[in-house]
Amino acid sequence: MPSHSPLTTTAATQVTQRLVATRIYIQTESDFKSVNLAPNTTALDVLHMLQQRGTFGEPGDGRYHDRWTIFEYSKEFLIERPLRDFEVVLDIMKTWEADKDNKMICKSFPAPSFVRPHGWVQVELKKGKWTKRYLHINDTAVYHSKDERVPRKKSPTKFGFALKSSDSVHMFETPEDDYIHYVCTDTGESLREWLAALRAAKVRGLTAMF
Repeated sequence: MPSHSPLTTTAATQVTQRLVATRIYIQTESDFKSVNLAPNTTALDVLHMLQQRGTFGEPGDGRYHDRWTIFEYSKEFLIERPLRDFEVVLDIMKTWEADKDNKMICKSFPAPSFVRPHGWVQVELKKGKWTKRYLHINDTAVYHSKDERVPRKKSPTKFGFALKSSDSVHMFETPEDDYIHYVCTDTGESLREWLAALRAAKVRGLTAMF
């Protein structure tokens, strides 16, 4: 009986060890599918895995990625962020703190057409202090410039979103000021435009222009 090659066995073991079993919640936190993630598995790859299991109820329909999106959810900050198709899931999960309740959730979220809005918004640059800024984006960053300072204890409108760093919170000397920034728009329509643009653009960070 031929013996197995030690090199082949070792290589197979290394490949198996690199896979990480991960829960992907479907729409809510009560239902999930377990998928094995490799170091290079993207959000689009995860959607494909879920589609093969019939999660979306549309076998053979290749347009599921236009209607479903993987979200990074932070219970601590009560925010969720839609992942772009090319983002590597494990790279994002590595930035999570071990003792925090973070999840990956798959939700129905149609892919938007590309828009590039700009205009005045309210940005929480420091905890509890909202400042009016002119906000615009390009392919690599979100920019804001000064207008007038309007200190506030509460968010100025109910139409808000957050810009969170993709780095670990431990990399910031003052994470309460620098790790996450909250932004408010004047209307629900402008909020939807900003969210669509941020999802479409390759945003890497929040850069201030003074």
